[in-house]
Amino acid sequence: MLSYSGYSSHCCFTALFEESLLYPVHSSRDSLKCYRERHLRLGGEPIGEVDAIAEFDGTCILVSCKSRVYTAVYDMGRHNVVRNTADHITRAVENWEALVAKLRRIPVGDNYDLSVVKDLRGAVITPSVMYVPIEVAEKKSVAGLRYYSSFGELEVWVSGNGG
Repeated sequence: MLSYSGYSSHCCFTALFEESLLYPVHSSRDSLKCYRERHLRLGGEPIGEVDAIAEFDGTCILVSCKSRVYTAVYDMGRHNVVRNTADHITRAVENWEALVAKLRRIPVGDNYDLSVVKDLRGAVITPSVMYVPIEVAEKKSVAGLRYYSSFGELEVWVSGNGG
């Protein structure tokens, strides 16, 4: 399980979270592993970074990690903290959906080639479950995995799908 005690820096926590995610999420295809932690470019412009990648039965899931820490202030339900977190995750899902859609339309770019992928999906992952609007919470990435999920939910999904 992911532990972040002793990490006071948001930056350190983000690095720990993303590094922890690399182990349970993997790709059985070596040609896809090289896209993990890569800044993808199209037409000379950066279009996004893949934090982790998984492939199961022809479906490839590109993962974006978002470090939103479940703090005491969040747990108390302070309105602006909960609202800002929900807004951040909602925008992250919208942006990641747009990137994955672009990669489906244009599977070959300056430094990537996803043309071998039959079914390209996305997921936005946070260390803990956070409140999001119902329309975000109900979006599905693949059977059994919501588009926005926590690290624990992803671990459970991966372990049930040959990870």
